[in-house]
Amino acid sequence: MAYSSEHCAGQEAAMIADLAVAAFPRSLVRPPLRILGAESGLPALGDYRVALVRGEAPSPAAEALAGQITQAFRDRR
Repeated sequence: MAYSSEHCAGQEAAMIADLAVAAFPRSLVRPPLRILGAESGLPALGDYRVALVRGEAPSPAAEALAGQITQAFRDRR
């Protein structure tokens, strides 16, 4: 690893400047970025897990949002 950023914008800037290749959400890949795969000599990324953490007494709105987020990730499998 040669570069680390907590924000997508930092990663995107490094990739656009041709300083990095990174795992990046497909939905955020736009020109001049492009998706690289096995044909470029890169290994598969593999599986990952996502956790949703909620407070002890979430509001109905927070519960509804959590339900929508959970369903969106289920649909992407």
